Amino acid sequence: MKKRMAALLALCGAMAGPAGGGVPSSLTEEEARARFPLSLSDDGARVQLPALPPGAKLTLIGADLEQVVDARLRVYPPLEDKLVQIDFALRMPGYNGFLTLPIQIPGAGGARGANPKPAVLPAIQEWQGGSGSFIIGARSRLAAEEPALRDVLQTAAQLLEEALGFPLEQAIAPRGACRPGDIFLTLQTQDKAMGGEGCRGEIADVITLEANTETGLIWGLQTLAQLARGHALPRGCFRDYPRYPVRGLVFDIGRRPVPLEALREVVRQLSRHKMNDLHLHLNDNAVKLDAFQDVWEAYSAFRLESNVEGLTARDFSYTKAEFLELTRYAKSLGVKIVPEIDVPSHALAMTKARRDLALAQRGKNAEMLDLNNKDTLPFVQGIFEEYLSDGTFEGAVVHMGADEYAAKHSRAFRRFSNDMIDFLQARGKTVRMWGSLTGIGGRGKIHAEGVQMNLWNNGWAEPKAMYDQGFSLINTNDEALYIVPDAGYYHEWLDLADIEKNWQPNLFGGVRLPAGSPRVLGAAFALWNDMIETQPRQTPTIDDLLERIVAPLPVIAPKLW
Repeated sequence: MKKRMAALLALCGAMAGPAGGGVPSSLTEEEARARFPLSLSDDGARVQLPALPPGAKLTLIGADLEQVVDARLRVYPPLEDKLVQIDFALRMPGYNGFLTLPIQIPGAGGARGANPKPAVLPAIQEWQGGSGSFIIGARSRLAAEEPALRDVLQTAAQLLEEALGFPLEQAIAPRGACRPGDIFLTLQTQDKAMGGEGCRGEIADVITLEANTETGLIWGLQTLAQLARGHALPRGCFRDYPRYPVRGLVFDIGRRPVPLEALREVVRQLSRHKMNDLHLHLNDNAVKLDAFQDVWEAYSAFRLESNVEGLTARDFSYTKAEFLELTRYAKSLGVKIVPEIDVPSHALAMTKARRDLALAQRGKNAEMLDLNNKDTLPFVQGIFEEYLSDGTFEGAVVHMGADEYAAKHSRAFRRFSNDMIDFLQARGKTVRMWGSLTGIGGRGKIHAEGVQMNLWNNGWAEPKAMYDQGFSLINTNDEALYIVPDAGYYHEWLDLADIEKNWQPNLFGGVRLPAGSPRVLGAAFALWNDMIETQPRQTPTIDDLLERIVAPLPVIAPKLW
């Protein structure tokens, strides 16, 4: 999987070679790229750095395809020629900033047949064509040697039956027992460079899928499921893997009830496109609270069963068992459920349950918890602890909200954020939060190590500043990636033509960060249901919402994979 944390390598050029002659007083990135080209070692096993002028410092950040060029610049020969972009920080007179240097890595060669790379979404990263076709028939079997893969075999059977129209027998059997027409899955692979989500496949007399993890096998199976719709698969070999580790959707189910079966369908659609992250925004409230004479009559909801009296939404909620079942169902398809409890703002459901903890008793600030009240932190942590201790939040990542709090209380907000980060990390969770630190302002360092941040608006969180502070970043830019039906201030449907032409996961509202950095995690588009108070509760319909989610997947998924 993309972006393993790597030691930064400081590489200083001490001698002036052909590239190190007279240096202009200032260089553009394009000029620096032309002046300092990368090359391969004679044996093709490593990327070699250019000669630099005296005093220049080139620091490696990482490659956008670390499955081809790793964090030590070692090369893993791909099946086909691959263009790899390697990011550095360059400091020298006339230049101080990021520098992206491209290098073409030649394919491994070997016998090739006539079969071109098959068309799937997202496209296979590497392909070496064979000759002829593999036919999946009613006598084909799904097999795996490792008993631990029984659940993956079951997932494989479901995916392929949907594609083929008939079921396949499942078997725990060694590779040598496979007969022509079978499909064999294994976690025994020598290709460790594929990481946690990569898959190597061979389509010959037997189809063999190898991966380092079950998730890698699931993505390989999704590729086969697309190819299998015609029952005849082109013979050949493939090596497939993502560019970014976070490929997701933020879904506001706090403001709008969404049935579990609809969420299961969202999971299925994400998985088909190898999108692996479903961030569920579990609580929220009406947007324009200042318009309410009695703010406590405004709509709010907390969607999970809770032990806190008065907290769980009365109109629609999920039991803990239902939420855990959804988490495990998603995991079986390679998708992580990321639960978000949004605090200390967007928390009207909580301040209704504990009005003594509200920042105000009227207007917008009624949705904010009072962070200067000594009882607020224990109350909030108690809500999270309930789901952590009973296993409802089974996944590795938990979102703590931290969005759009009152700027005049910035010191309390920063203290609260650190307390929550420490609390969740002490319980073994990876913390995710919204980017609000620029907008809220104030002083006081936030504990950024290992913390993931959704960057949704550059005014609320300036991307380069958040990168420099050490956060791991998810592109959730509102201008490009927000869908808010009927609101008029964001997209009804995403502008897919603009995304296709202009958007990249490492372009944060016009600010470009290095795609090869282990802290540039990927992206998530978002569907918000802001207009809960101004439209009938069932408009748009659930089908309308699902259409808005599914439509962007063929455009966004390939940019992340």
